[in-house]
Amino acid sequence: MSVYSVRVSKIMLWLMVLSIPLFVSTAKAQHADIWLLLDGSQIAINEINTETNTAVNVDLTSGRLLFGSNFADLGQGPKGTDDPGFQTVANTFTPNGILNFRAIESLLFWNGDAWVNSVADQERILVIDALNNSTVIDVAGITNAEGAIDQIDSGGSIHQHIEFYVDNHTSTNEPAAGAYMINLEFFATDTLGGNVIHTTSEPVRITFAYQISTEEYEEAMSALTSPSSIEVSVPIPNAALLVLAGLLFVFGRRNLASQKNNL
Repeated sequence: MSVYSVRVSKIMLWLMVLSIPLFVSTAKAQHADIWLLLDGSQIAINEINTETNTAVNVDLTSGRLLFGSNFADLGQGPKGTDDPGFQTVANTFTPNGILNFRAIESLLFWNGDAWVNSVADQERILVIDALNNSTVIDVAGITNAEGAIDQIDSGGSIHQHIEFYVDNHTSTNEPAAGAYMINLEFFATDTLGGNVIHTTSEPVRITFAYQISTEEYEEAMSALTSPSSIEVSVPIPNAALLVLAGLLFVFGRRNLASQKNNL
């Protein structure tokens, strides 16, 4: 990805938002797996969901690809989920290596008005890896940031789910209803804790809905995917840049034609 600073009018900005599928949020708590690929030796996140052939949402506040999920899976209980999962097509990675995640940055919480680095009580997110080790993410930071997702199969592919939970650090109070957001990046090693064979990806953002309505979750997602300022300065996926360039060209030609007609 490249970083571009684009200054546009409000009307043009909203037209671009409506025209670029990458920028339009489905804003639902239905999950979509994270599809991984290689860009040279670096792990990358596919901007298109290979399974559904749809564009992945983009968080315009950070430029990161955005995934959603919902606590309350049948298998993990009312405070857990094993979505999103992680997938590749065949022959993507070095066979028999280990795919790992690394949590970065602190927990964010949707308080009904904004995404903030504070929670109602002492809520936190737990990520349970393939070896049953826990990564803890709260507003203060991260404990045990790295974990194993799974071993890459002999065909160079992977499809695995790990578990995510919300709880209260006190273990007595119930977590606050709302939406929670974490940031993960991915890398591969030759063995557990071994040498890196595929370098670290760009981070992705994952939001989790907990005991809120679809409408409330849509509002939380829209705060990330719908721009509210005239100036946008974020990393923009390459596919979106092509459409953006085309739209800017069309608007430029129309403005030039209008000026000539007024002469």
